[in-house]
Amino acid sequence: MSPPPRVSHLQTYPVKGMRAVSLCQTHLRALKAFPLDRKWALLRGEYAGDGLATSGSASLLAVSYLSTPTSKDMGHHSSKTKFHQMITDPGMASYHVAVSLDNDNDDDNDNDIITIKDAQNNSVLLTANLSTDDGVKEFEDFFAEKGRLPSATHRPRLVAAHGASFANVGGAPDEHAVVHIVAASTVKAAGEALGDPELDWRRFRPNVLVDGTAEPWEELAWCGGRIRMGSVTLEVDEPTIRCPATRVDPSTAVVDASKERMPDISLKRRFPDLEGDIFGRRTQLSKKGSYLGLYARVVEGGDVAVGDDVVVL
Repeated sequence: MSPPPRVSHLQTYPVKGMRAVSLCQTHLRALKAFPLDRKWALLRGEYAGDGLATSGSASLLAVSYLSTPTSKDMGHHSSKTKFHQMITDPGMASYHVAVSLDNDNDDDNDNDIITIKDAQNNSVLLTANLSTDDGVKEFEDFFAEKGRLPSATHRPRLVAAHGASFANVGGAPDEHAVVHIVAASTVKAAGEALGDPELDWRRFRPNVLVDGTAEPWEELAWCGGRIRMGSVTLEVDEPTIRCPATRVDPSTAVVDASKERMPDISLKRRFPDLEGDIFGRRTQLSKKGSYLGLYARVVEGGDVAVGDDVVVL
C-alpha cells in the first residue's frame, strides 16, 4: 500500500495580490480563514466612498463586501474587481511581505507590523504598523506613488478584514472561509500539457500544497467529502476555477506572452473531460472554465504542519 499524500508547503498571503509568507505549521479554526490570509487589501480608490471603508483606519465591514448573493454558490461574492490584484497589477507579485506571526489568529491584534520588501533584492521598501492611522497612511502613500499600481486611477485605500479574508472565494466571517489546496502532481501534469514542464505551483497561490497523490487530478474525487491534515478536518466543496492571475510568473511578475501557456485559458482545452463536484453538482469542468485545485472549509479546527499526512475520510 502506497503512503498517503503529505503537506509539503503551507502558505498565507497577508496582502491580496502580493507574495506569500511560508509557514512550517499553523493552527486553523472552524469557519475561520487561513491565518492572516488576505487580511489586507488595497481597495481601488473609486470605491473608497461607498460607505463601507471606515475613515481614518484600515477597518472594513468585510461582511458587506464578502457576503454571497443569493444567485451564487456559498462563498462566491462579487467584489473581486473592487481591489488591486495581480490580474490588474501584475507587479504586485514583486513585493515580498513580512509580518509578525505571533498573533496570527488574533482578530484584534493591535500590533500589525508589516514590512514590504523588493522580492528581487530583498531590500526593505516599507515598514508600517497597520494598527495605527499613521501606519495605514504610510502604506497608502507608498502604493499611491506613480507606477506602483499602474491600473490605479485614484489613490488606493488599505482595508482590513479582521477575522475574515479578501480571498476571491469564501472570505466572509463565520460564513464560508476557505482553505485553498493544490496537488503537486496535478501541477506537474498541467505544466507538461501546457508545454511548460517547470510550471511553478506558486502561480496557483495555494494555502496548502500536497505532495504524493498517486495520480494527477486524483484530488478532484475529494470534492463532497472530508479530509484530515494533522488534527484539522476539512470539508471539500469544489474545485478551484482559475483566473488570469495564473498568467503571472511569480518569480518575475511578468505576464505570459503565449496564450498556450496561460493556465486560465488552456487547461480546459488540454483536459476537456475532467469532471468534479461543485457543491454536490457533478460537472464537466471544461464547460465552465479551467480548474486546478480545491476549496475546502475547516469543520474541526486543530494544528497542521509541513510533513503531516493528508487522509481522505
